[in-house]
Amino acid sequence: MRSILSIVMLLFLAGLLSCRIEGSRNDVPPPPTGIDWVRTLDGWERPNDWQPSLAGPPAVHPLVVATGQLLLSVFALVAAGDPAIRPGCGR
Repeated sequence: MRSILSIVMLLFLAGLLSCRIEGSRNDVPPPPTGIDWVRTLDGWERPNDWQPSLAGPPAVHPLVVATGQLLLSVFALVAAGDPAIRPGCGR
């Protein structure tokens, strides 16, 4: 039981650390200045009018989803387990 708890704590700490470490950003290079018009899938456009689309933060934090999955899986394991092996079920 101690090993399971220690593994869960290590995974939890690794998740917290991964949320705190800032990843490298890919900066969008500025469009070329010497070109007036460029042929794209949408037709002819000026590169100066292009707007980079940056994705916003997720609506739900990934640790919330991971915690829910962990609790659900532990609940399923306990519910489907053999009652004879459970601690406290005196033999």
